[in-house]
Amino acid sequence: MNGYKWVLASASPRRKDILSTLLDEFEIRVSSSEEKPLASTPEETVKAIAASKGLDILKNASEKEIIIAADTLVFCENEILGKPADSQDAYRMIKLISGRSHYVATGVFVGVKENGETTYDIFSEKTEVIVDKLCEEEIENYISTSEPYDKAGAYAIQGLFGKHIKEIRGDYYNVVGFPLNAFYDYCKKKKFIGFV
Repeated sequence: MNGYKWVLASASPRRKDILSTLLDEFEIRVSSSEEKPLASTPEETVKAIAASKGLDILKNASEKEIIIAADTLVFCENEILGKPADSQDAYRMIKLISGRSHYVATGVFVGVKENGETTYDIFSEKTEVIVDKLCEEEIENYISTSEPYDKAGAYAIQGLFGKHIKEIRGDYYNVVGFPLNAFYDYCKKKKFIGFV
């Protein structure tokens, strides 16, 4: 695409799968940057973490390489819900989001090295997710599976938990881990994708 080489700065299999629907080829280079930046809002936090990952890879990029980095947070009532530490933590998170809405925010960093110079942009996407009220047995059944334990917010919308999702307002793929539509629109505007 326009002679660019794409690099995904993430080991997430979900981001890899989503990006594969748009890009035929890309390399994966995982950042060694620690995910520690915290900002005043979840949206600013995910942008800061995505920037930290992306800049770590961009500093060693080759000419015409586009670096993509992202970070996703689940939050409810301004509490950030990371990956659960154990079954009690998973129970607490599912109980919290049960019968109400919460939000998923993803920050995206896109940087390029071109003509010896590096430039980058950072944006975020937020999606509202509304969950059915789960009974105790449904919560216990879900947290007894392996699914919640490597997922922010202790659930996967694309997995077993999908049957409990009543409604989403925004980009489905953002909840999975990468806002495909916003990224595609950005690439068209920047003319990174050649058929526009």
